[in-house]
Amino acid sequence: MLCDALGRHCLATSDTLHDAELPCPSYQRLYSRDMPPVPPSPPQLDDKALKGRYGVRYVDTIVSAAGYEWRETGSGADVLAIDGDIFFPEGPVGVQIKTTHKHSISGTNLRLSQTAEQHWVDTWAKAQRPLYFVVVVVPHTATGGPWVKHHTAGTDLLGTAAYWSRIDPTIFAPKNMSVAALRSQRMDATTLLQWQLDLLGGYGG
Repeated sequence: MLCDALGRHCLATSDTLHDAELPCPSYQRLYSRDMPPVPPSPPQLDDKALKGRYGVRYVDTIVSAAGYEWRETGSGADVLAIDGDIFFPEGPVGVQIKTTHKHSISGTNLRLSQTAEQHWVDTWAKAQRPLYFVVVVVPHTATGGPWVKHHTAGTDLLGTAAYWSRIDPTIFAPKNMSVAALRSQRMDATTLLQWQLDLLGGYGG
């Protein structure tokens, strides 16, 4: 008895059954309705990775809602030191995103800082277009949520905000590798208009 490639049917080869398709016993055992359901697997991302994915999607939401295209940097291409591009009619600008719960929306610190890596700075210095550093602030929690809440009236992104600054590669030095978003610069749709003007200014517009 020979089973097909998917194991769904077997071809009888005995003298009494010629070219007859029979249910495959192994397939029946595997897909029996009497088997208990298999529980879903837990998320494959740790808390740090979940925050990172959420931050990128949050920026994507702001950009898409404003009518522009967000294009995320492909896996393994982070050597470019940006997480994605925003495409305006005149061209793209690059964005580096960091997501954190170490700050709060109601905080008073004026700068949301992170230490830049040297290869980031080296790559940014080669860019021929504006680049921006964005910090997405999420609620303080131990396990990846609840940053999204679904209810009968809609869906809320809970306790989330993004702040930004334009990256200037010339300010970095061995003893000054800090890159910061400014609390005074909250990212929203009007931010994208400013970034578009920055791009036009670079083109001499």
